Amino acid sequence: MKEDLYPSMFWDSEKIRKYRIQVQKPWVREEFWSYYFSRRISIYVSLFLSKKQRVSPNAITLAGIAAGLIAAAAFMYGSAAAFLIGCFFYQMCYLADCVDGEVARMNNQSSRGGVWLDIGLNYSLYLVSFAVIYGVAKSQPTLGPYLIYLILFTIFTEILATNGSDLAFGQGKISHETVSMRKRSKWVDAGVFLFLTQTGFQSGVLIAAVMWAISGQHQFLDLWTAYHLLIGLLRALYKLKLNVKYVTASRQEGGGSK
Repeated sequence: MKEDLYPSMFWDSEKIRKYRIQVQKPWVREEFWSYYFSRRISIYVSLFLSKKQRVSPNAITLAGIAAGLIAAAAFMYGSAAAFLIGCFFYQMCYLADCVDGEVARMNNQSSRGGVWLDIGLNYSLYLVSFAVIYGVAKSQPTLGPYLIYLILFTIFTEILATNGSDLAFGQGKISHETVSMRKRSKWVDAGVFLFLTQTGFQSGVLIAAVMWAISGQHQFLDLWTAYHLLIGLLRALYKLKLNVKYVTASRQEGGGSK
C-alpha cells in the first residue's frame, strides 16, 4: 500500500532500505517535499555524517540555521541571481532539518537541547519567508511597506498561536485531521503542498526565480508571493483561533486555574 511506502531511490541497497524504515517516515506521515525530494537523498548524507564522531546532530542543526540565515540575506538583496542563491541555501537548510533528526536516531543522540535548536531551525524558515517578501517589496515602492507589515504580522501571529513552537501545534488534533485529509490522495497531497504550505511557496519561488533570470520579468514572483502571503496570514489567524479554543478548553477542564 502507498501508506506503507518509505522514501526510496531505485539504487537503494537492502541496508539503505532498513535504515529508511528505522529513521524516516512513511508516506502517510511525511510532508510532500520531504517524501519526494529531501528524504530521498538525506539518508545518504545522514549515514555519512553518523560515522563522523565530531559531527553531532546539534552541529548539523546549527549548520541548517546558518544556511537559512544566508538564504534570507540573499533574498533580501532582491535580484534574480540573489533569489537563485537564496533558493539553494533554503534547500540546504531544509535538508539539514531532515538530516539532524536522522543522525540523532541512528546514533541515539536525541536531547532536549536538540529539540530547542530544531525550533530555532524551524523559525529560521520564517525569517526566510520575511526575506522573500522584503526582496519582492523592493520593486514595489507603493505596496512594499504594506507587504512587509503583513509578513511581520503573520510571523507574530504564528508565534503567538503556537506558544513559540510549531512542534507543539503539530501534536494537536487539527494537525492529525489535516494530515489524514491530505493523504487520501497523492494529488490532494501535492495540491495542498504547492498552494497551502511554506515549502510549496519556496518551490514556486525557485520556479519564479528561474523565469526571472531567463526573461527578466518578475511578475509571476510578485503574484505568487502575494498569494502565499494571504494564505499564510489566513493560516496563522486560523491557528490562533484554534489555539485560543484549546487554551479555553484546558482551563475549563482544570477548573479555571491560570
